[in-house]
Amino acid sequence: MIRLDFEVSEDVAERLRSQAERKGLSLSQYLIELVTDAVEAEKDWPAGYFVRLAGVWADARFEEPEELPYEKRSWKDF
Repeated sequence: MIRLDFEVSEDVAERLRSQAERKGLSLSQYLIELVTDAVEAEKDWPAGYFVRLAGVWADARFEEPEELPYEKRSWKDF
């Protein structure tokens, strides 16, 4: 693992400690959770992406697509 070191203001540090305590985590565990969630979120579409994208069109019927199951095909289908 890589150790990261950074500084924040005392106010931010106190708020982070308080949030970690409410979740029953140590400050280090809470920071790991925050950073991991932020990095993982970049794999998904940004929040509100489809709403902002649809806003460029005049047609208001646009809806965010839903995940569809994969089609199962055999080699005979080709």
